[in-house]
Amino acid sequence: VMLGTAGWLEAEEALRLSQNGYIQRRRVAQTESNDLRWLHPAPLIPPPPFMSPDEVVYVKVNPAILNAGDEETALDSGAFYLTGQKIHLIGRRRDWSHRLSEITAVSYTDAGWRIAVGTGGQTYHAGNHPDQIDAQLFVAVLKALMRRSHSLDSLDPDPQP
Repeated sequence: VMLGTAGWLEAEEALRLSQNGYIQRRRVAQTESNDLRWLHPAPLIPPPPFMSPDEVVYVKVNPAILNAGDEETALDSGAFYLTGQKIHLIGRRRDWSHRLSEITAVSYTDAGWRIAVGTGGQTYHAGNHPDQIDAQLFVAVLKALMRRSHSLDSLDPDPQP
């Protein structure tokens, strides 16, 4: 098997990459059809003070960063939680929460994902890590949850990555 980069892969490595690609495509397709059962969402026990006891966590990403509107100034970093109602960052400086309806733009690249919130231009972002959900699937899950909460209409239709 020859990939876009130079070199050959051993059969087992090529099979593993093919399986991972298939699983990724399958999960994105499930998510885009609003089937999130594969995530097995669960509440945090005990819930942090800023999180409602009925909120369930669909995705946790650690680390994530919250930037100020200028994109240069990091306001905080820490563990990021995506629930069916809000996004939360348990930061080093403080805890941050935004309703899904406050999200104004969502984008992803091969490097990671970015979420713009509010009118001040704050952005959450995180890079792709092999042991965590990748950016494409993360954005698909976020958009599915926004559809469920009727927040998708507020998104910028063509956000800049």
